[in-house]
Amino acid sequence: MKSETILSNSLFTVFLSSCILLVTCIVPHPYMDEEFHFAQAKTFASFQLHWHPALTTFPGAFVAAACILVWVPNSILVCRLVSGFFTIVLHLELQSFDVSMWSSVELVLMPVLFQVSYLFYTDSGATLFAILTVLKMRRYDINPCWAFVAVAFRQTNIVWVFFAVAERILLDSRCQKDSEILPFFAFCWKNKLIIIQKFKWFLLLAGSFVLFVFLNRGIVLGHQEHHKPVLHLAQLLYFAAFYVVCSPFQSFSTLLSIRWTRFNLIFMATASLLSLYILEYYR
Repeated sequence: MKSETILSNSLFTVFLSSCILLVTCIVPHPYMDEEFHFAQAKTFASFQLHWHPALTTFPGAFVAAACILVWVPNSILVCRLVSGFFTIVLHLELQSFDVSMWSSVELVLMPVLFQVSYLFYTDSGATLFAILTVLKMRRYDINPCWAFVAVAFRQTNIVWVFFAVAERILLDSRCQKDSEILPFFAFCWKNKLIIIQKFKWFLLLAGSFVLFVFLNRGIVLGHQEHHKPVLHLAQLLYFAAFYVVCSPFQSFSTLLSIRWTRFNLIFMATASLLSLYILEYYR
Protein backbone atom coordinates (compact mmCIF):
# COMPACT_ATOMS: atom_id res chain seq x y z
CA MET A 1 0.00 0.00 0.00
CA LYS A 2 1.37 3.42 -0.95
CA SER A 3 2.40 5.81 1.79
CA GLU A 4 -0.09 8.42 0.53
CA THR A 5 -2.92 5.90 0.85
CA ILE A 6 -1.86 4.94 4.37
CA LEU A 7 -1.71 8.61 5.31
CA SER A 8 -5.13 9.40 3.84
CA ASN A 9 -6.72 6.38 5.53
CA SER A 10 -5.16 7.37 8.85
CA LEU A 11 -6.42 10.94 8.44
CA PHE A 12 -9.93 9.71 7.69
CA THR A 13 -9.88 7.46 10.76
CA VAL A 14 -8.73 10.34 12.97
CA PHE A 15 -11.29 12.66 11.38
CA LEU A 16 -14.25 10.32 11.93
CA SER A 17 -13.13 9.44 15.47
CA SER A 18 -12.84 13.16 16.26
CA CYS A 19 -16.34 13.72 14.92
CA ILE A 20 -17.69 10.97 17.18
CA LEU A 21 -15.94 12.41 20.23
CA LEU A 22 -17.12 15.94 19.41
CA VAL A 23 -20.72 14.84 18.90
CA THR A 24 -20.62 12.89 22.17
CA CYS A 25 -19.29 15.96 24.01
CA ILE A 26 -22.12 18.10 22.60
CA VAL A 27 -24.81 15.40 22.77
CA PRO A 28 -23.80 13.04 25.59
CA HIS A 29 -27.17 11.30 25.65
CA PRO A 30 -28.90 9.17 22.98
CA TYR A 31 -30.23 11.36 20.16
CA MET A 32 -33.47 10.70 18.25
CA ASP A 33 -33.68 7.00 17.30
CA GLU A 34 -30.52 6.30 19.29
CA GLU A 35 -32.79 6.14 22.32
CA PHE A 36 -34.39 2.93 21.01
CA HIS A 37 -31.17 1.53 19.54
CA PHE A 38 -29.16 2.10 22.70
CA ALA A 39 -31.89 0.64 24.91
CA GLN A 40 -32.04 -2.50 22.77
CA ALA A 41 -28.25 -2.92 22.77
CA LYS A 42 -28.23 -2.63 26.59
CA THR A 43 -31.02 -5.22 26.77
CA PHE A 44 -28.95 -7.68 24.72
CA ALA A 45 -25.85 -6.84 26.77
CA SER A 46 -27.73 -7.89 29.89
CA PHE A 47 -28.57 -11.20 28.14
CA GLN A 48 -32.28 -10.44 27.81
CA LEU A 49 -34.31 -11.04 24.64
CA HIS A 50 -36.98 -8.37 25.11
CA TRP A 51 -37.61 -6.47 21.86
CA HIS A 52 -38.37 -2.74 21.78
CA PRO A 53 -41.66 -2.20 19.86
CA ALA A 54 -40.37 0.97 18.15
CA LEU A 55 -37.54 -0.80 16.35
CA THR A 56 -38.07 -1.69 12.69
CA THR A 57 -34.84 -3.44 11.59
CA PHE A 58 -33.27 -6.78 12.38
CA PRO A 59 -30.99 -6.83 15.46
CA GLY A 60 -27.56 -7.21 13.84
CA ALA A 61 -26.26 -3.76 14.82
CA PHE A 62 -27.62 -4.04 18.35
CA VAL A 63 -26.00 -7.44 18.86
CA ALA A 64 -22.65 -6.07 17.63
CA ALA A 65 -22.85 -3.14 20.05
CA ALA A 66 -24.01 -5.41 22.88
CA CYS A 67 -20.81 -7.46 22.58
CA ILE A 68 -18.89 -4.31 23.58
CA LEU A 69 -21.42 -3.04 26.11
CA VAL A 70 -20.92 -6.24 28.09
CA TRP A 71 -17.45 -4.93 28.97
CA VAL A 72 -18.17 -1.17 28.88
CA PRO A 73 -21.76 -0.86 30.11
CA ASN A 74 -24.06 2.11 29.60
CA SER A 75 -21.81 3.99 27.16
CA ILE A 76 -23.40 5.67 24.14
CA LEU A 77 -19.87 6.61 23.03
CA VAL A 78 -18.97 2.95 22.59
CA CYS A 79 -22.04 2.35 20.43
CA ARG A 80 -21.23 5.36 18.26
CA LEU A 81 -17.66 4.11 17.89
CA VAL A 82 -19.08 0.79 16.62
CA SER A 83 -20.91 2.68 13.85
CA GLY A 84 -17.75 4.62 13.05
CA PHE A 85 -15.74 1.39 12.99
CA PHE A 86 -18.06 -0.08 10.34
CA THR A 87 -17.65 3.04 8.19
CA ILE A 88 -13.86 2.94 8.49
CA VAL A 89 -13.80 -0.76 7.55
CA LEU A 90 -16.04 0.03 4.56
CA HIS A 91 -13.59 2.72 3.45
CA LEU A 92 -10.66 0.29 3.67
CA GLU A 93 -12.47 -2.68 2.10
CA LEU A 94 -13.52 -0.65 -0.93
CA GLN A 95 -9.88 0.11 -1.68
CA SER A 96 -8.96 -3.56 -1.31
CA PHE A 97 -11.38 -4.25 -4.17
CA ASP A 98 -9.54 -1.83 -6.48
CA VAL A 99 -11.90 1.05 -5.82
CA SER A 100 -9.95 4.30 -5.97
CA MET A 101 -9.31 6.16 -2.75
CA TRP A 102 -11.30 9.20 -3.91
CA SER A 103 -14.29 7.07 -4.92
CA SER A 104 -14.18 5.40 -1.51
CA VAL A 105 -14.04 8.79 0.21
CA GLU A 106 -17.00 9.95 -1.86
CA LEU A 107 -19.07 7.02 -0.69
CA VAL A 108 -18.27 7.18 3.03
CA LEU A 109 -18.69 10.97 3.11
CA MET A 110 -22.04 10.86 1.32
CA PRO A 111 -24.41 12.73 3.68
CA VAL A 112 -26.98 9.94 4.04
CA LEU A 113 -24.22 7.63 5.33
CA PHE A 114 -21.76 9.98 7.02
CA GLN A 115 -24.37 11.74 9.16
CA VAL A 116 -25.13 8.45 10.90
CA SER A 117 -21.51 7.26 11.04
CA TYR A 118 -21.00 9.26 14.24
CA LEU A 119 -24.36 8.17 15.71
CA PHE A 120 -25.53 4.74 16.81
CA TYR A 121 -27.62 3.81 13.77
CA THR A 122 -27.81 0.64 11.70
CA ASP A 123 -26.83 2.24 8.38
CA SER A 124 -23.03 1.84 8.63
CA GLY A 125 -23.05 -1.89 9.33
CA ALA A 126 -25.87 -2.56 6.88
CA THR A 127 -24.03 -0.72 4.09
CA LEU A 128 -20.71 -2.42 4.85
CA PHE A 129 -22.03 -5.98 4.66
CA ALA A 130 -24.28 -5.30 1.67
CA ILE A 131 -21.33 -3.94 -0.32
CA LEU A 132 -19.09 -6.80 0.82
CA THR A 133 -21.73 -9.27 -0.43
CA VAL A 134 -21.75 -7.65 -3.87
CA LEU A 135 -17.99 -7.15 -4.23
CA LYS A 136 -16.98 -10.59 -2.99
CA MET A 137 -19.53 -12.21 -5.30
CA ARG A 138 -17.85 -10.47 -8.22
CA ARG A 139 -14.60 -12.19 -7.24
CA TYR A 140 -16.22 -15.65 -7.16
CA ASP A 141 -16.29 -15.61 -3.35
CA ILE A 142 -19.73 -17.22 -3.09
CA ASN A 143 -19.83 -17.17 0.69
CA PRO A 144 -23.39 -16.84 2.03
CA CYS A 145 -22.18 -15.61 5.43
CA TRP A 146 -21.85 -12.04 4.17
CA ALA A 147 -25.38 -12.12 2.79
CA PHE A 148 -26.84 -13.49 6.02
CA VAL A 149 -25.04 -10.85 8.09
CA ALA A 150 -26.16 -8.09 5.69
CA VAL A 151 -29.80 -9.09 6.08
CA ALA A 152 -29.32 -9.46 9.85
CA PHE A 153 -28.34 -5.80 9.97
CA ARG A 154 -31.19 -4.61 7.74
CA GLN A 155 -33.82 -6.75 6.10
CA THR A 156 -34.05 -4.61 2.95
CA ASN A 157 -30.50 -5.78 2.13
CA ILE A 158 -32.21 -8.83 0.68
CA VAL A 159 -32.55 -6.70 -2.48
CA TRP A 160 -28.77 -6.31 -2.68
CA VAL A 161 -28.32 -10.02 -2.12
CA PHE A 162 -30.63 -10.65 -5.07
CA PHE A 163 -28.66 -8.24 -7.27
CA ALA A 164 -25.36 -9.83 -6.21
CA VAL A 165 -26.55 -13.32 -7.14
CA ALA A 166 -28.12 -12.12 -10.40
CA GLU A 167 -24.92 -10.30 -11.37
CA ARG A 168 -22.82 -13.39 -10.60
CA ILE A 169 -25.07 -15.54 -12.80
CA LEU A 170 -24.93 -12.89 -15.53
CA LEU A 171 -21.12 -12.85 -15.41
CA ASP A 172 -21.07 -16.65 -15.58
CA SER A 173 -23.36 -16.60 -18.62
CA ARG A 174 -20.97 -14.26 -20.42
CA CYS A 175 -18.20 -16.79 -19.93
CA GLN A 176 -20.03 -19.20 -22.22
CA LYS A 177 -18.97 -19.33 -25.85
CA ASP A 178 -22.51 -18.69 -27.05
CA SER A 179 -23.21 -15.94 -24.50
CA GLU A 180 -23.93 -13.40 -27.25
CA ILE A 181 -26.92 -15.35 -28.55
CA LEU A 182 -27.97 -17.05 -25.34
CA PRO A 183 -30.35 -14.82 -23.36
CA PHE A 184 -29.88 -14.52 -19.64
CA PHE A 185 -33.10 -16.28 -18.66
CA ALA A 186 -32.47 -19.06 -21.14
CA PHE A 187 -29.05 -19.57 -19.58
CA CYS A 188 -30.65 -19.75 -16.11
CA TRP A 189 -33.17 -22.34 -17.28
CA LYS A 190 -30.56 -24.41 -19.07
CA ASN A 191 -28.30 -24.48 -16.00
CA LYS A 192 -31.01 -24.39 -13.32
CA LEU A 193 -29.72 -27.40 -11.40
CA ILE A 194 -26.18 -26.03 -11.31
CA ILE A 195 -27.44 -22.63 -10.20
CA ILE A 196 -29.63 -24.14 -7.46
CA GLN A 197 -26.70 -26.19 -6.18
CA LYS A 198 -24.32 -23.24 -6.37
CA PHE A 199 -26.61 -20.73 -4.66
CA LYS A 200 -28.63 -23.03 -2.40
CA TRP A 201 -27.83 -21.05 0.75
CA PHE A 202 -28.90 -17.82 -0.91
CA LEU A 203 -32.16 -19.49 -1.96
CA LEU A 204 -32.62 -20.57 1.66
CA LEU A 205 -32.10 -16.96 2.76
CA ALA A 206 -34.61 -15.72 0.18
CA GLY A 207 -37.17 -18.34 1.21
CA SER A 208 -36.70 -17.47 4.88
CA PHE A 209 -37.21 -13.80 4.10
CA VAL A 210 -40.44 -14.50 2.19
CA LEU A 211 -41.66 -16.60 5.12
CA PHE A 212 -40.79 -13.78 7.53
CA VAL A 213 -42.74 -11.21 5.47
CA PHE A 214 -45.73 -13.58 5.32
CA LEU A 215 -45.76 -14.31 9.05
CA ASN A 216 -44.92 -10.74 10.04
CA ARG A 217 -47.43 -9.30 7.55
CA GLY A 218 -44.90 -6.68 6.57
CA ILE A 219 -41.22 -5.97 5.99
CA VAL A 220 -40.47 -4.00 9.16
CA LEU A 221 -40.67 -5.35 12.69
CA GLY A 222 -42.25 -2.42 14.54
CA HIS A 223 -44.27 0.69 13.66
CA GLN A 224 -45.60 -0.97 10.53
CA GLU A 225 -48.22 1.75 10.10
CA HIS A 226 -45.40 4.27 9.50
CA HIS A 227 -43.36 2.09 7.14
CA LYS A 228 -45.64 0.94 4.35
CA PRO A 229 -44.00 0.31 0.93
CA VAL A 230 -45.38 2.56 -1.81
CA LEU A 231 -44.39 3.28 -5.42
CA HIS A 232 -42.87 6.76 -5.75
CA LEU A 233 -40.96 7.03 -9.02
CA ALA A 234 -39.87 10.60 -8.37
CA GLN A 235 -37.64 9.33 -5.57
CA LEU A 236 -35.43 7.67 -8.21
CA LEU A 237 -34.93 11.04 -9.90
CA TYR A 238 -34.23 12.80 -6.61
CA PHE A 239 -31.66 10.12 -5.82
CA ALA A 240 -30.02 10.48 -9.25
CA ALA A 241 -29.61 14.25 -8.78
CA PHE A 242 -28.34 13.73 -5.23
CA TYR A 243 -25.82 11.12 -6.39
CA VAL A 244 -24.44 13.36 -9.15
CA VAL A 245 -23.87 16.21 -6.68
CA CYS A 246 -22.36 14.03 -3.93
CA SER A 247 -20.27 11.79 -6.20
CA PRO A 248 -18.76 14.05 -8.88
CA PHE A 249 -15.80 11.75 -9.62
CA GLN A 250 -17.97 8.69 -10.24
CA SER A 251 -20.56 10.72 -12.18
CA PHE A 252 -17.93 12.32 -14.41
CA SER A 253 -16.24 8.98 -15.18
CA THR A 254 -19.62 7.44 -16.02
CA LEU A 255 -20.41 10.35 -18.34
CA LEU A 256 -17.10 9.88 -20.17
CA SER A 257 -17.76 6.15 -20.63
CA ILE A 258 -21.07 6.72 -22.46
CA ARG A 259 -20.98 6.09 -26.20
CA TRP A 260 -22.93 8.88 -27.85
CA THR A 261 -24.64 6.74 -30.46
CA ARG A 262 -27.97 7.61 -32.04
CA PHE A 263 -29.75 5.01 -29.91
CA ASN A 264 -28.26 6.40 -26.69
CA LEU A 265 -29.21 9.97 -27.63
CA ILE A 266 -32.80 8.92 -28.37
CA PHE A 267 -32.92 6.91 -25.14
CA MET A 268 -31.63 9.82 -23.06
CA ALA A 269 -34.05 12.26 -24.68
CA THR A 270 -36.97 9.90 -24.02
CA ALA A 271 -35.82 9.34 -20.43
CA SER A 272 -35.57 13.11 -19.90
CA LEU A 273 -39.12 13.69 -21.13
CA LEU A 274 -40.39 10.82 -19.01
CA SER A 275 -38.57 12.25 -15.99
CA LEU A 276 -40.21 15.65 -16.47
CA TYR A 277 -43.62 13.96 -16.64
CA ILE A 278 -42.94 11.98 -13.46
CA LEU A 279 -41.82 15.09 -11.58
CA GLU A 280 -44.93 16.96 -12.70
CA TYR A 281 -47.15 14.01 -11.72
CA TYR A 282 -45.74 13.73 -8.18
CA ARG A 283 -45.49 17.49 -7.58
